[in-house]
Amino acid sequence: MVLSGIVDPAAAPQVLANRLVDRLREVGGEALVRDPMRRLLGRGLVQRPACPDRRCDDGIRPDTGDDCPSCGNVIHIRRSLRARVPAAVEADMPYALPAERRAEIGRRLREEYVLEEQRAQLRRTRAEREVAQRRQAIARRRALEEDVQEARRQAACADCGLPGSAGLCPGCSYRRRTEELVREAVDLAVAVRADLSDATSVAELIRQCERTPARC
Repeated sequence: MVLSGIVDPAAAPQVLANRLVDRLREVGGEALVRDPMRRLLGRGLVQRPACPDRRCDDGIRPDTGDDCPSCGNVIHIRRSLRARVPAAVEADMPYALPAERRAEIGRRLREEYVLEEQRAQLRRTRAEREVAQRRQAIARRRALEEDVQEARRQAACADCGLPGSAGLCPGCSYRRRTEELVREAVDLAVAVRADLSDATSVAELIRQCERTPARC
């Protein structure tokens, strides 16, 4: 049973275990299995798609556990063919014997099934190609993001020029934070002690605090 690319690798063992349990129930339980290894390799692990969708197994989607939606489409298509083809044969061969019409109906149905399988294969190929393209696009985007991150990590410090500082070395980062805290302290001191309506008084207090922050 092919699970690669269909289910999460961590969930694959449980999916296989569930499938084996279902297959054993079909034969009446493990007690009736005479050759376990042959049963395991020959039937237990063999995927049995009921439609062209490669994710289908006995009409069930292993990745979701739900009924395979593609099977419903196949059933609908085949019912439509079984209604359309006999009508077309009846119109094309109105005087043929019943056996001849049945043979022609069978031949045309086989041809239609082959064509439908070819169309389904084209759809699968197209879908797989689109998935591969999306994965490639994701890989390119991630590689670009990693390059940007690496360039950011290798960037020199904007203040002192130290290389490999991710734009700002620890020393300069600490200095900037300290300056920011001093400015906040000055703003607080000015708001508390100065006459905010007197611009000269505010400017003088700011100069005093910047020269001697401890006195503020």
